[in-house]
Amino acid sequence: MLESGTIIRIDSEKALLKIEEKVYDMIDTFEIYIMISGLKLNGINQVPLGINRIGILSAEEQGKMVDEDISSKTHPVTEKQKVDWLSWIQEEFSGKLYLATRVIGDNESSKMKAYKKSRRLINYFRFVLCVLFHTRISENRLKIRISSQIYSNMEHGLCIGKNKYGLSTFFGGGRRNIDCFEVTEEILLNLDENAYMNEYATIVDKEEPSELEGSILTAIYWIGEAQDEYDLDVAFIKYFLALEALFTGTDKPTYSLASRVASINTFGGYEIISQSSIDDEYKNIKKLYKKGQKLFTMG
Repeated sequence: MLESGTIIRIDSEKALLKIEEKVYDMIDTFEIYIMISGLKLNGINQVPLGINRIGILSAEEQGKMVDEDISSKTHPVTEKQKVDWLSWIQEEFSGKLYLATRVIGDNESSKMKAYKKSRRLINYFRFVLCVLFHTRISENRLKIRISSQIYSNMEHGLCIGKNKYGLSTFFGGGRRNIDCFEVTEEILLNLDENAYMNEYATIVDKEEPSELEGSILTAIYWIGEAQDEYDLDVAFIKYFLALEALFTGTDKPTYSLASRVASINTFGGYEIISQSSIDDEYKNIKKLYKKGQKLFTMG
């Protein structure tokens, strides 16, 4: 027992070294497989996304994973344990689509990083859906999601027509996917050449993106979240958050957003809009922006 007034001297350099060694022992490079739905690979095995990828876990990959895991064990593993482990992997993951991300961290923080990176990569494909199917995006037929985050309950309801239609049933299909976005080799090549897929994946992997890259990440994040939203009012707000990330500055945000979006619509080449209509475009964007502000503040 220490006497009162006893001074304990700690070698700060050694203490910091011990802490550093402990932290270093916890750090590893992880490849994390997260199951996703809403995409379908047709004629291709993988979608490369920088150091990440989308694919289907083959029997060969599953066997290799289990073999490498067992060989790294410091304690003996029986043949039955190996067979049971492989059987469980096959039962859970065979035929499922995964998004594999590579992250550095400890066992817990790496999973959080992987989910964050996965959402950013999935939101790229949601953004592509908005471009390709913008006239029908509100039908909510195409949703690309992390499988564990899908609400899949189905519930029936009753409908009574008081005059003509009588009693009938209807159902809400939960939030399961109705259709899948099919990715072929041709689509993959098109995304790489014309939609900056690999360039975007490179930005996602950066520890410190530039200001412009950060704006792109934020905009595509909110576009993706909006496309995944079932409530159209909430989706509307999220789309405007994406526009704000790209087009507004600190001064006169309404003017900046309206004028820049109107200019892009007129001169961007996406649709043929006459230059004389730029004022109308400007007014329409201002009206939409005010609606968005009203929804955000008043609901």
